Amino acid sequence: MRNVRQWIAGICAFSLLGQSVLGANAPVCGNANNRGPSPPPCPSSKCGDPPQSCPSGGSNPFNTATGNAYREITDLEVWGGVGEHQLEFTRYGMSRYNGSIKWFGQGHTWRHSYQWELVSDGANALKLYKPDGTHWRYTLSNGQWLGAESNPDRLSQSGNDWLVQTHDGYRYRFHKFTDANGAIYYLLLDFTDTASNVYTLTYDASNRVIQVTEPAGRYLRIIYADIPVNQSQFTTLKTVATKPASGTWTEVTINNPTAFRYLRYFSSNPGSTESYCNIAEMEFYDTAGNKLSGTPFGSTPAQAPGSEYDKASDGNVNTFFDYKWPHFGFTGIDLGAGNEKVIGKIRFYPRAGNAGRMVAPGKEGYPDGCRFEGSNVEPITETVISRVESSDGRFVTYNYTTIPDSILEHDWLALQSVQYGDGTAATYSYAMYWAGQPPLLAEANDPRYDGPSVHMKYTY
Repeated sequence: MRNVRQWIAGICAFSLLGQSVLGANAPVCGNANNRGPSPPPCPSSKCGDPPQSCPSGGSNPFNTATGNAYREITDLEVWGGVGEHQLEFTRYGMSRYNGSIKWFGQGHTWRHSYQWELVSDGANALKLYKPDGTHWRYTLSNGQWLGAESNPDRLSQSGNDWLVQTHDGYRYRFHKFTDANGAIYYLLLDFTDTASNVYTLTYDASNRVIQVTEPAGRYLRIIYADIPVNQSQFTTLKTVATKPASGTWTEVTINNPTAFRYLRYFSSNPGSTESYCNIAEMEFYDTAGNKLSGTPFGSTPAQAPGSEYDKASDGNVNTFFDYKWPHFGFTGIDLGAGNEKVIGKIRFYPRAGNAGRMVAPGKEGYPDGCRFEGSNVEPITETVISRVESSDGRFVTYNYTTIPDSILEHDWLALQSVQYGDGTAATYSYAMYWAGQPPLLAEANDPRYDGPSVHMKYTY
């Protein structure tokens, strides 16, 4: 199963032609009320390398030099804390593409307030990506890392640590690591405010930041999910149209002449039943009645240890797969290269007490959801941020949709909505302007947007 984070590079800039309402009240480039990981005010006509953050003025900022439409929304805050920096999970949206990691899908460019990236950029050169998408290039000359004249942030090196000192006196410590293949990468381990308070970042085994902790122990926790993006390459073998009987096997006949390698159970899309891909057991048989076996694959993370995707094919009806999130979960088996089979029947056993979660009455324009599928192309997933939690128990959830592309093997994954704990939600829609290129934000409705442009439409 492949996992992809970067599909397209080389989109230079998009010109914003209309419907960004301009006026006299231009927001500042950055957030003066939250020191630290927020973007700095522009020191000159340049803001970043290349310039991309300074607004032209008006209620919805955009850069007149690049056409970059910019939005800043704070989704979650941690109240109190020790030190100058208050933990805030803020998203920065921009229409201008950059080459950094996309943790909110490929629709538009969204980044977050703790997304600092230091990457190699040629011989003796490094590029720093800041949370708001601004990026600076540094080159090593006579033992010093030098940036552009317009760059207010200094970079220095001490052994395997690289220290970025920003315009406001904050210091960000990156450490150089080498992976098992000899590749070098850098991670932001901590940052320090002007009063010497240290805020630490914690990473998982995939080098994804999973927690930001302030000096007194309060934190923001970041949770990820793998979402399939090549659904169009899977063929539906059987949709679960009615609630199956509980506590017993259900058997269905398949009438499809194609031999498949990858066989899976796929949970409902948004708008359908919240299934969590719940299934206790599934079995696939060829047309001669032989039970098929293969290597398990599926979605992560599970709701809890012991409910992972392989439990749906372990031969035990008392175990089950329970995906962490309501939609886009899947579990299946890979028969292996050269072992493709025509499927004659499928047997499945619902999770005890949750047979209703297998019913998929597709609605709101989505196809029927919970279904058994086959393919000869391995599943492709994209890792995105699905939820952020605060140490006091509050949280925000991120929901996604897939957008088909007529010339690519995969769909584009795009942030569709943000669900807040108070019941409100931000919603987004996108438009495909060119096949093979990422979709762009067409409409945004952000109840937590700080300014008059809570509801904004864009034309490119």
